[in-house]
Amino acid sequence: MVKVGELIANLNFKVARKFILHILLISSSITLIGTSVQLSMDYSKDLETIHSTFHQIDVSYRQSITNTLWVSNIEVLKIQLKGILKLRDMQHLEVVLEDKSRIQVGKPETKYVIKHEYIMSKNFGNREIHLGVLRVTASLRGVYRRLLEKVVVILLIQAIKTFIVSVAIFVLFYIIVGRHLQTIVRYAKSFSLNSMDKPLRLRGYEEKLDERNELSILVHSVNSMRNNLIREIEKRDQAEKQLQESERQLRLMFMEMSAGFALHEVIRKMDGTPHDYRFLDVNSAFEQLTGLGRAKIIGKSVQDIFPYVEKQLIDTFLEVAISRVPVSFERHVKAVGKHLQVVAYSPQKDRFAVILLDISKRKKAEEELAKYRNHLEEIVFERTMELRNAHEKLLAAERLATLGKVAGSISHELRNPLAVIDSSAYYLKSSIKSPNQRTIKHIERIIMQVKHSTAIIESLLDLTGISAPNKEKLDLVDLLETIVSRVMIPKTIDICKKMEERIFVPGDFRQLEMVIGNLIKNAVDAMDNQGVLTLSAQTSENGKFAEIAIKDTGSGILPEHISEIFKPLFSTKAQGIGFGLSICHQIVDKHGGFIDVTSEPGKGSSFIVKLPVYEEKTDG
Repeated sequence: MVKVGELIANLNFKVARKFILHILLISSSITLIGTSVQLSMDYSKDLETIHSTFHQIDVSYRQSITNTLWVSNIEVLKIQLKGILKLRDMQHLEVVLEDKSRIQVGKPETKYVIKHEYIMSKNFGNREIHLGVLRVTASLRGVYRRLLEKVVVILLIQAIKTFIVSVAIFVLFYIIVGRHLQTIVRYAKSFSLNSMDKPLRLRGYEEKLDERNELSILVHSVNSMRNNLIREIEKRDQAEKQLQESERQLRLMFMEMSAGFALHEVIRKMDGTPHDYRFLDVNSAFEQLTGLGRAKIIGKSVQDIFPYVEKQLIDTFLEVAISRVPVSFERHVKAVGKHLQVVAYSPQKDRFAVILLDISKRKKAEEELAKYRNHLEEIVFERTMELRNAHEKLLAAERLATLGKVAGSISHELRNPLAVIDSSAYYLKSSIKSPNQRTIKHIERIIMQVKHSTAIIESLLDLTGISAPNKEKLDLVDLLETIVSRVMIPKTIDICKKMEERIFVPGDFRQLEMVIGNLIKNAVDAMDNQGVLTLSAQTSENGKFAEIAIKDTGSGILPEHISEIFKPLFSTKAQGIGFGLSICHQIVDKHGGFIDVTSEPGKGSSFIVKLPVYEEKTDG
């Protein structure tokens, strides 16, 4: 048995004193932590009780106090406030009315309090009426007093318990372990390469290993270490040499990589939120790609090096470092002016590595290939459209040729009879003495129908006999003004003009007058003599065409008729013969232009005539 005197003498050793001190500190710390946790829970519970009381006031008292304020019963209000004041930890209540007058109960305080306000309002006649504000003050002094009482009791009990347990643990530990540790310490102090032949021995423990006894295992381990230490020292020297060589080779490989490589570390805010990252290491390829020297960027954040870096890119790399999920993407980095393939992965938490490959040449080749492919598609489309248009023009030419032969024959056969009918009607109208109104009406109807038939014949001849345009330099605005002045437009139709100045086109004045005049007449007819006629003239976006737009607010054209309106003999008018738009289309086509049509039934139509802009001829 260990004597008490030896135990007390052992306290002179620094380790023993530290052991006792640590036991007391750990026991005291556990006691303080437990006490703190308990007090924190009690404090939180008291605060929850106060907030629960505030909620109770809101749910149970607020409406009744509002009703009392509504009827202005101050005495009842004070009784209600005093009732609330009796609740636990309630210190002071105050009602501030709209006229700034106050009704108070309790003693006001400013220190160690929690305050809460309630808006008192009443809904009257679909209007929210503000009556005042209820301010409730709860005191924390009662909470602190209760906590202090608990602290005194808990600490007193825990101090006695800690002292007794600490002494008992120290005695047992010394008997079982402490005295042997002193022997081990003395052995360790005397241990050296020159004395490794001396094994460690403890009193009461044989050199033979007892696997059920930790100290026996310790003695055996120390002695085994003694036997292996010499061999390990020799191996250590060899391993150090190999490690240095391996590090040199890895460093060389790292610096000689063709791909840029950079290692980064996450930078967090005070609250632990990641917001940036700093450079830990880069290789030579990275320096060449970015043009930044290694010494200038190591240890600095990315926002210090690249102030205008996109936040999305920073967030992507931070996500890699935190989630440790690798990403790969291609990006044009404006800061270095190159297309880069980026691979990012996380070797450990809060760190990530980035591998950069310069793919600028590949991207340039892809862009060139895409341009070539798009150009080829455009060429194929243009050729296809040219063939389709040529085929349509050929069919139209064949139809017009046939129609021209018929028109020549019909016009010759019909003009003479029509001339006879017209002259006979005129003679009858002038020779009849005292004719009645009915007779005059029928004669005039004959004359009008003769003129209509003659117009049909002339339109048919125009359609089949349009000559090549005699082009001259025309001012488009003057042309439109002249045509508008010659066309009969009812005063009930408003004319809106939007024209640029000085737009010149090469064209035949008479033929273009026929086109634009016909389109204006059609627009007037479509509006039934009321609406808005909009005329505009401007150059196209590419500056190669002049655009004349005739827009009406009439009945519009059905979608299924849009593709048919330029064909001969197609008309949507009751008295139309279907030659007008066909003639317009042929004239514009002979001028090297085209006509676009947009229409919405019930809202109107827009015809846009596009003609090449006049180009001044230059010598040479």
